[in-house]
Amino acid sequence: MRRYERDSAEAATRVVVMAMLADGHLSRCEIEAFAHADAHRQLGLDSAQLRDLISDFCDDILQAAPGDWAQACRSGTESLSAMLREIECPTLRRKVLRICKKVIEADAHLADGEATVLAEMFAQWGIDARAKHAATPAAQNLSMPARKENRHAQLQH
Repeated sequence: MRRYERDSAEAATRVVVMAMLADGHLSRCEIEAFAHADAHRQLGLDSAQLRDLISDFCDDILQAAPGDWAQACRSGTESLSAMLREIECPTLRRKVLRICKKVIEADAHLADGEATVLAEMFAQWGIDARAKHAATPAAQNLSMPARKENRHAQLQH
């Protein structure tokens, strides 16, 4: 896996691309959510740089896990942790997390790979429980079991 300069546009965008591909495919609604958020510009890349970064990322994950594309997209937490360590700035972390959540929620389904990406972001970046529980619906699915039971009970009343 390539290394990027800490807090660089490339490092930040790669985390978002990883989130987009974490379920093994790139859906049209995820691409539209990314475009609607103007994410590449928010993170500091132009369109050509974004295309190059996506191509490089796909090459990297296929080299790391040759064979099945869907399996290759589900990079291990070691690779994900290394990518997340390249983002140190708290403001940039919040921006990346916000964009990742928009993209992940675009298809109204939280796949295991996407849940892993969000959970690792929360854990490694020290996102506290209040922020996690106040987050969007996809992130709420990562909550503690008691919270899910409470939500279920609320729906019945």
